[in-house]
Amino acid sequence: MSQTGAGQGALARQQRVSAKQPEGTDSVLDRVHLSHYTMNNVALEREIIALFRGQLPILVDRIRQTCSQGEWKFATHTLKGSAAAIGACKLNDLAKEMEAAEAFCDEYIRRKLLLELDEAAREFELLVQRLYCR
Repeated sequence: MSQTGAGQGALARQQRVSAKQPEGTDSVLDRVHLSHYTMNNVALEREIIALFRGQLPILVDRIRQTCSQGEWKFATHTLKGSAAAIGACKLNDLAKEMEAAEAFCDEYIRRKLLLELDEAAREFELLVQRLYCR
């Protein structure tokens, strides 16, 4: 098969795969990941999203209220794992940054990251309301 033929075959396969993937995969929520994780079970997707939505404000508050570097690392690590599991990409990326940062000891960095976390949580909530709360 020629290079062009191989390229066209790969393109056709990609188009078939893309046609099966849920819309809305973006930097906030990877719905392809979530769909794969739930084996395309929409009811399970909704349940998992609902559980994460319920925990997200608690996790954000826990991060905000940390009193030590260890608590900061634990809370941001918890958010990182939960966000990664469901495909909440932006929250996962931010939690990775927060976990690695020495933000607990630097008030300016801490405030900046907490503002970014609030914004990412709002974006996630708005997207989820649009996609799942109809």
